[in-house]
Amino acid sequence: MAEKNAYIVPTAAEIASVRRQFVMQQIINGMTTNKEIAEKWNKDHPAYPIKPETVQGDRKTAMDELSIQTFATTRQVRDILAARLDTVLRQLQPLVETRNLGAIDRYLKVIAQQSLLYGANMPAKIAFTDMEGTKDVSLLTSEERMQKMAELLEQIELRSSNIIEAEHL
Repeated sequence: MAEKNAYIVPTAAEIASVRRQFVMQQIINGMTTNKEIAEKWNKDHPAYPIKPETVQGDRKTAMDELSIQTFATTRQVRDILAARLDTVLRQLQPLVETRNLGAIDRYLKVIAQQSLLYGANMPAKIAFTDMEGTKDVSLLTSEERMQKMAELLEQIELRSSNIIEAEHL
């Protein structure tokens, strides 16, 4: 059995978890550099000093975790909305079968909403084209890419010299 006044040393994982929360809170509070966040941590927690590189890693880990949580939350919301739409469709079904025009209209609107929710309205194809929309830029050769970049740089230089109007870019 542990002594009454025994000090419990936190694990490295526990320290890292607290530190990531601290880093994100400092970012929310307006701190922008890894160095100033590390200095604040070291001042507040001298027993567990860190370097700015550690803050950078904590930022990345925290953002990855946030992304996963956001995806899971989005999925949960989508599932809830889908269940609600399914319930509405089931309740409208008997009225649709009696050819009630109002119910048919509402039924079609719910189906349209389901299509939006499930992404059925997504474009069939997305093509990366040039400024005129004529050529798939992913199929450009290296020489063509270099030529396009040179043309854009020339237009930028001309624009900065006020030789051509902004609308020509």
